[in-house]
Amino acid sequence: MKEVLLVVAGTGRREKVTIKPETTPRDLLEQLGLQNYALSTDGDPANLIQDDADLYNLVESGGKLWATTRAEVGSRAGNRPLPAGRQ
Repeated sequence: MKEVLLVVAGTGRREKVTIKPETTPRDLLEQLGLQNYALSTDGDPANLIQDDADLYNLVESGGKLWATTRAEVGSRAGNRPLPAGRQ
């Protein structure tokens, strides 16, 4: 098992959590009551981890995970410029 620090964006909440092999972001977020959040390993909402990914293989013991609200992710995605030819 690995212990990581979970940082919840915009709340000041920081919590040590233990993950085991095959733990997914969905599993962890539901356990913590954060169903409307998504996870990243670098704090950037543009780099979200898929809900069904195996967190154990994506983060080292002692590492960090950032939880960002899905609403914040959507609003930031809406601020990105459109690819060339789609403007």
